[in-house]
Amino acid sequence: MIDSKSGGKDEGGEFRPPVAEVRTFEKAGDKTKLVLRFVNNNTRALHYIGDVRRLLFDPGSGKLQVLLTDAGRQIIPGIAHVEPRFRIVDPGATAEIELQLPARAVHMTGAADPNGGVALEEWDIANATEIEVVCGWSDTPFYHDTRPAQMKDLPANLWEKGAITFTKNLIANSAAEGRN
Repeated sequence: MIDSKSGGKDEGGEFRPPVAEVRTFEKAGDKTKLVLRFVNNNTRALHYIGDVRRLLFDPGSGKLQVLLTDAGRQIIPGIAHVEPRFRIVDPGATAEIELQLPARAVHMTGAADPNGGVALEEWDIANATEIEVVCGWSDTPFYHDTRPAQMKDLPANLWEKGAITFTKNLIANSAAEGRN
């Protein structure tokens, strides 16, 4: 039961973040399949961002960050902003989402190449040794604010009640599964 006087809190306390885990991370042709599982232990629906907003990779450590959040993204005037897809997990339910990532990604290094152009670096993310997922979530559905206002932050970032971070060591899993 939800106490309307408590601002939508669940019985017994605050709305709790989801329990989440990386179920699968495997190369499939020129893509990498990532399956995430979310468990909602609340008495109300859980809403979360279901699109990859950014990928960050550290080739030295092999750590891949998959960000399903707009936290830290900046508004760039004159650039189109695409809102993410929002997904839902019913109260007391479990849901899985499958994301298709590229096996390789190209990244601008921030330095100039020898000819004065933009230097690019190719990441082989399918061979990551660790994956960290950060996912924005809320206890309320996302509604675009239609009131005229000066946008100072991305709408999805304003909507997020929190972000959950979960990791998986892929080396131990590879050895156990006989993967190289």
